[in-house]
Amino acid sequence: MMDMKSEPTAVNNDKKSTTTANPRLADIEMQDGGEEEKDPKRRSMFEARRTTFTRIIQGGAIAAIVVNILAMALEWSWIMFFAGLCGVVLGGGVIYYQKELRGEDTLRTVHNDLRHKVNDFSQENEKLTGTVTQLQGEVTQLKETEKKLDKLAREQGVTVAKLSDLVKTNKQTLALMKANLEADVLASMMDVVLNADRCEDNTFTDRGIQGMILRLKMLPTIEMDEARFKAKLETIKEEKRQISAIFNLMQQISQKDVSEEDRVFKLSDNAMDRV
Repeated sequence: MMDMKSEPTAVNNDKKSTTTANPRLADIEMQDGGEEEKDPKRRSMFEARRTTFTRIIQGGAIAAIVVNILAMALEWSWIMFFAGLCGVVLGGGVIYYQKELRGEDTLRTVHNDLRHKVNDFSQENEKLTGTVTQLQGEVTQLKETEKKLDKLAREQGVTVAKLSDLVKTNKQTLALMKANLEADVLASMMDVVLNADRCEDNTFTDRGIQGMILRLKMLPTIEMDEARFKAKLETIKEEKRQISAIFNLMQQISQKDVSEEDRVFKLSDNAMDRV
């Protein structure tokens, strides 16, 4: 009885550990899926062998088509015509099918590269979040230190020059904190955009844009001018609303040379209170 009860407990523990793990996007397997496709060091060798094999099959199919056409031309009969026609159709089908398979594998390779980039973004986002948390604690300590030094300056008559140097150092630290905060906010915005691309084709429809706007407005650390954002999207329709164009627009978070009339995104007052 004890053994039978312990097994469900172990299964539940495995489920909990699986749900708490950081989600990562797995690679899409190829048509001839094997360990070669999952190992980046062996992928190029596998693709070279597959390309050679595909060319051999296509060459054989072309040769079969030519032979059947010549046979129908040299030896005319209904049976020969039917057999030759079947060979030509089958050979053409083989060539078309191999071409389609090659196109699907190329698309899978592009998707896998995008998934790797998404995983890299997630790792960088985790690192930036940890850095921001650490810097927030350091800034709090620096503010307390500044108050103590100000009190000492009044009580002990510290020179204005030394106090000015201390204030300058504190301002530099706060500037570094703001830069890291901007990077963390930008990473959060990128996560929203990547999650909105459900079709994983790097472009957005009008419905997808509207959903992405709603998710961006829910972020407490940014303020977004929705009308300007939609107007900017109209100007980049020639780029098919690709992720890269939207990412470039989001760079305004950390850009200082953007005028207020053109600014779409900026840090909210809630985010500035952290600095």
